[in-house]
Amino acid sequence: MKEWNKIILTPQDLHDKILKLVAMIPEGKYTYVYGIPRGGLIVAAYLSHWLDLQILSDLKEVNYLDSQPILLIADDVSDTGITLSWFKGYDAATIHYKPRSIIRPTYFVDQCANDDWIVYPYERVEEVPNREL
Repeated sequence: MKEWNKIILTPQDLHDKILKLVAMIPEGKYTYVYGIPRGGLIVAAYLSHWLDLQILSDLKEVNYLDSQPILLIADDVSDTGITLSWFKGYDAATIHYKPRSIIRPTYFVDQCANDDWIVYPYERVEEVPNREL
């Protein structure tokens, strides 16, 4: 049976990658950012500060926006893409993207292998992946 390739990010790695993500996103294109809980909240906080975006803290707020292009969806990784598919029609920004994902984010820093399991600094290293390879 194939094993996961665990990649452990340090806080500095995460910081540097998010700043690379910030540099990809055109200033002034978005007004709001929504971070998908849990990892997307950290990415959204960075994007909010660095791009001067207002964070939407409640999913219900997303439904009240009239114009989709003003909202950017943030997450740490697009692994299967199922979560991002809930926000079809909106631009998305992630740190990592896997080719198996059914959604390709508009912006992402690293494309990783489908068998990579990224451990972010806010996660427990001993945590076991919650999906099959």
